Amino acid sequence: MSDLDGVRAQRKAQTRARILEVARELFETCGFSAVTVAEVASAAGVSVQTVFNHFATKEELFFAGRVPWVEGLAEAVRSRGRQRSALTALRSYLVDWVRADIVAAATEEHRRFVATLEAAPALRVYERELYHEAVTRLTKALIEAGSQGWKEESGCRRGRDPEDVSIIASLTASVWLAAIRALLLDLRSAPPPAPGTAAVAAVVELAERILDGLQNGLGIVSGEHGSTSCGVLTRTESSEPLAAPRQPAPQQRPARQMSLGSGGAGRLR
Repeated sequence: MSDLDGVRAQRKAQTRARILEVARELFETCGFSAVTVAEVASAAGVSVQTVFNHFATKEELFFAGRVPWVEGLAEAVRSRGRQRSALTALRSYLVDWVRADIVAAATEEHRRFVATLEAAPALRVYERELYHEAVTRLTKALIEAGSQGWKEESGCRRGRDPEDVSIIASLTASVWLAAIRALLLDLRSAPPPAPGTAAVAAVVELAERILDGLQNGLGIVSGEHGSTSCGVLTRTESSEPLAAPRQPAPQQRPARQMSLGSGGAGRLR
């Protein structure tokens, strides 16, 4: 990068920071819905087009720098170490997210952020869209992790269908994020615990218990207890292939009569 390019990049970053600073002050003072992009541009000393060059929408401007989890969840899975499973990396990120949110909740800046957010329906809608984007990104990252697992577990007879990985990845991303998001939304509506207190530790412990329950449940569908996917999301590169479980003999049941409805579909009686 030339010196001229470096100066331009620095000026661009300074302009972006100035727009963010002014916008947040206006949103918190006047309310998100009452502030226009033109007013933000005027207060920042730039054109409306300059604002849109940095932020596609007013909602994006509000959330800029405040939602690292949109990309961070997927990145945590992709950047995990060779000896770390996808679920371990995801779990660690989620617990850290809860802990960081608790710490932030005690600050005045966070309280103003939440107050502005709750007062603007458009922001709540956009926040849900960000959440769904995070789920989509995380699902793709988990599918990639699972697909790598298929190649490493070529000796495993169970669950070699990539569709199994896609289903498990989608369920994991959706359910785990929904659980943590519900916890964080509950915390948002309650007085925040003081940092460093037992209450903070209790919330973090609750998040870990929630994830424990979800991961134990995932074992049933991810192959840890003998189902179809070979547990590819819970395995590391050093894990040994799992042997296929012995299937129990089918139980003999008394014959039942079958009656046919008018549509020809059989019903057991």
